[in-house]
Amino acid sequence: MRFGLLLRSAATIAMMTSVAPVLAQVEEKTRLEENRENDTQSSELEQVGGRVGAFRVLPRIEAGLLFDDNVYATDGGERSDTIYRVAPSLLLTADTSRYRWDVRAGVEFLEFDKFDDESRTNYGAGTTFRTEVVRDTRLSGRLSYDVDHEDRGSPNALTSNSEPVKYKTFDTGLGFERDVSRILFGVDGGYRKLNFDDVERNNGTIDNNDDRDRSLAQVGGKIGYEFSPGYDFLVRASYDSINYDEASDDLGFDRDSKGFRITGGIGFELTRLLTGEIFAGYLNRNYDDARFQTTKDAIFGAGLIWSPTELTTVRINLDRSIEETVFPGYTGYLNTSSSVRVTHELTRQLTLNGGVNYSKNKYERSIGSTAAARSDDNYGAQASLRYQLNRLLYTSAGYEWISRESNLPASDYGRNKFLITLGAQF
Repeated sequence: MRFGLLLRSAATIAMMTSVAPVLAQVEEKTRLEENRENDTQSSELEQVGGRVGAFRVLPRIEAGLLFDDNVYATDGGERSDTIYRVAPSLLLTADTSRYRWDVRAGVEFLEFDKFDDESRTNYGAGTTFRTEVVRDTRLSGRLSYDVDHEDRGSPNALTSNSEPVKYKTFDTGLGFERDVSRILFGVDGGYRKLNFDDVERNNGTIDNNDDRDRSLAQVGGKIGYEFSPGYDFLVRASYDSINYDEASDDLGFDRDSKGFRITGGIGFELTRLLTGEIFAGYLNRNYDDARFQTTKDAIFGAGLIWSPTELTTVRINLDRSIEETVFPGYTGYLNTSSSVRVTHELTRQLTLNGGVNYSKNKYERSIGSTAAARSDDNYGAQASLRYQLNRLLYTSAGYEWISRESNLPASDYGRNKFLITLGAQF
């Protein structure tokens, strides 16, 4: 049955119907380096690691210098700084014909040269698994706990805070898939808990973030039909509930809500050169507070993986979601995001990564709000080179450009980042 291969190749789309998209996203953190799964290295340079039972143990450590010309992501009065970064990590992976099980843990130290209050430590651990319980029946799951900091360029970041907001995320989920002839059935569920720390404002008062603490519970299902070799019709639906720990926020609004999302699309695999899915549908979010209008809209998207040559991979993603906000007078915002990422192996040791992304955040005002109509256009571009010296050592250099254009006064900013990294893997 071809469903398993197709859906794994369109993994990005599968994630779109899980907890993350319907959750009030904390922020989108752009990285100068591609994730490990995007590395296109020769087998002679592949990380070897060690063995502990059924697991391969893959330790790694990175050290680097990052230059940021607008640390606070502000419009005017930009401040630049050099950041020292050290990031050790450990991956344990067991991969057989019947199951795959990954366990990861890592920590990231970011030390700012001039602005000490921006220094932070991020860390986390988690595990994912996927197994074929019996023929054509698969079970998958995830469990993780992470401590991170809100980026200064986040849509919810306040410039009045003296330091980035620290937050904790607990996430778990379970999924089930079954192939029956040319039909695929699947169900999944998940739970995510977010907890935000209070921070001191520049004027010495405290920014209370307890009213941002929340949990999200989600259930979803999908059904697919292979109507022709290489082509599937896929329908996905999900329902979720967001519940805040406090009955109302600092301004007296109840931000609890419920929402659903349904999409239909075509999944395809064309001679393994182009795989993915295009889809369209509808989303809706209804809030408990009568002053918050129901947010609803048509959605559309795509998740494509194109391999024009054996050395080049292009990933294209497009999606739309409803996100939470902390700004008074707004219910939330409708986020439409798109990205194109390219990985090209120049030589067996040298890999080029690049990409562009664009997203539009359209804010929804609450009933009777005097807040100005707000719409943000967010642009980004990244490029990096990674050179694998040998099995143990690699180095990379990257550049990232970020820009936000908003109709809200003093909300525009531009940002340039440069990163040099030396890594060791064992």
